[in-house]
Amino acid sequence: VNGPESVDRWVNALTRHGMEFHAWIVLKGIDIDGEADIITQTCQRPGVKSMILDVEPYEHYWRVGKEPIRPLMTKVRRVLGGGFHIGLGVDPRRAHYQSIFPEEWFPFVNSVHTMSYWKTFRRPVDDVLEETYRVWGDYGRPIIPILQGDATIEEQAEAHAISTQRYGAKAVS
Repeated sequence: VNGPESVDRWVNALTRHGMEFHAWIVLKGIDIDGEADIITQTCQRPGVKSMILDVEPYEHYWRVGKEPIRPLMTKVRRVLGGGFHIGLGVDPRRAHYQSIFPEEWFPFVNSVHTMSYWKTFRRPVDDVLEETYRVWGDYGRPIIPILQGDATIEEQAEAHAISTQRYGAKAVS
């Protein structure tokens, strides 16, 4: 997606097929005004249902500490208001929790989208989802697990069942 016209094309294409457009951005925190502008301009396009902020603690992602979070998100919420849905996309493993400063994001986000990738992490499905909910379960926002897209249908079904039946996820991706 390369700007408002591209967003509009995707919204229209998805709408024709009965699907919604949910935007996703990898945040770096280096250009607060620029990132806030991209987020708000995208979210103000007709048909955009939500924005997921990818704040993984790796190179080429959020690497600037907690200080820019409140200024960035205050600018975003000032334009979008509190009613627009913003999700936080995260690596759900305990080792990465503090490195993305979850307490700073909390007042500004409506949900947590956990990249619960058992194949990538080389662990069993239930082990990854158990850690996901142990780490993020008390965060105070709904958890929407993002499941391993290149896993077998059986593993995806297992992950879906564990997420929704054991942990009560209202949705999965």
